[in-house]
Amino acid sequence: MYTNNTLLLDFQSKKRYLKPNVTPSLHLPERSLDKKFAPSSPSKKGDRRTIRAGRRQTTTFEVEDFPLGDTDGTLSTNSNTFGETNTVSVDEMNAASALLYLADPAKIRETVRLGHKPKFFVHTASADECIVLFFLFCGRLMQDKYVQVSLDTMTNITISHFLTTDVHLNAWCGIQTFKGFDCLADTIDLILQETKYPVSFRLSTREMLCLCLIKLKTALPFSCIAPVFKISHVTCSNYFTIMIDILYVILKNFIRWPSKKEIRKTMPRCFGKYPDTRVILDCSETRIDKLGCIDCRVKTFSHYKGHETIKYLLGIDPSGEVTYISVTYGGRASDKFIFNDCGLADILEEGDGVMVDKGFDIDTELLRLGCKLIRPPFMRRKKRLNPEEAIENADIAQLRVHVEHAFSRVKAFRIFETQLCYNLLHLADKMIFVICGLVNLETSIMIKEVMYSHPI
Repeated sequence: MYTNNTLLLDFQSKKRYLKPNVTPSLHLPERSLDKKFAPSSPSKKGDRRTIRAGRRQTTTFEVEDFPLGDTDGTLSTNSNTFGETNTVSVDEMNAASALLYLADPAKIRETVRLGHKPKFFVHTASADECIVLFFLFCGRLMQDKYVQVSLDTMTNITISHFLTTDVHLNAWCGIQTFKGFDCLADTIDLILQETKYPVSFRLSTREMLCLCLIKLKTALPFSCIAPVFKISHVTCSNYFTIMIDILYVILKNFIRWPSKKEIRKTMPRCFGKYPDTRVILDCSETRIDKLGCIDCRVKTFSHYKGHETIKYLLGIDPSGEVTYISVTYGGRASDKFIFNDCGLADILEEGDGVMVDKGFDIDTELLRLGCKLIRPPFMRRKKRLNPEEAIENADIAQLRVHVEHAFSRVKAFRIFETQLCYNLLHLADKMIFVICGLVNLETSIMIKEVMYSHPI
């Protein structure tokens, strides 16, 4: 067995030493360290790849590449945009191609390293002449080319270039047809003329109407909508406020409380078990920005949403038309408080059926008014519903599907589905009326239902 000292001696004895008076030879055995750091000569295959890559990167110009020359060795074209006729000789073309080639010194170094000669000749053109000839020659090559995109035409593009079909209009503005959009715009023009509005607008009436509807439907910030109409976000906000005021005056007339006779004439067949239904009620909440006032925070905080909200009550008739809208309340208000405070109880008649969800605890109020409450049964402390209650629950749930479809049209306007900015809170009541008025202008959701007349 060898020790460490023995191994060290054996290793040292194998080293080769040159004598002091011997000249080192160039053919000494190479060490592995020398092989590692020695520059490796490229292989034949790798050298070919390098040459091909260099050729692809090298930009060359020859006379044969430009079949624009005449027989006399010059390049002549028709008159340019200024009415002048220019002639470029072959020497000038070579000078321009030389300037283009010399613009990248790395290409020349690569060409020389690979053993190639640049394919251009410079005769008598100076550096300044080469610059002039280069741009003249490039302009000559591009003279007959058509420009696909022009910045001048881009500045004239407006939102009307994109809203070309009824589907696009409905997706962006919430109006189903251009006919309805034009009718609404004409009504706004008539109101502005009758009231002699003292303000002049940068946008047309249709553009301002489109701006307002896009804000209601998409809930995009004014900073995103303003560039589309080429105005500032402050001007965009002002136009939105003006349009909301005008649309409120127009569309609030489409929110009306129908009579019993009208309700029965348009009663869908699926409401056969509940022919006395006059209105379907539901409350909706919208998040708002956190307010600075502590008292306002307390009044608007909703334990259901866990955030500051505003709350409003909507009433829909069995055919799906919005017939009642309350003012907005703070998120702290309950459904029962809103029903008693909004004034709906004053317009209900004796014998009317009111369909609500389980959250409405208005049994006493409707009993005092002589109205009928239509609501899914509660489980109370029972383990299950009895057969009669189960059938009633299924029937009401089937009707609530149509009602939720009507409410979804209102919620399709994203302005009340996203968090509402504090600077738009003063317009909340008017915006709800405008949205519901636009919903009533749409085709009824019960259009495919078989209508029947109920005897009065």
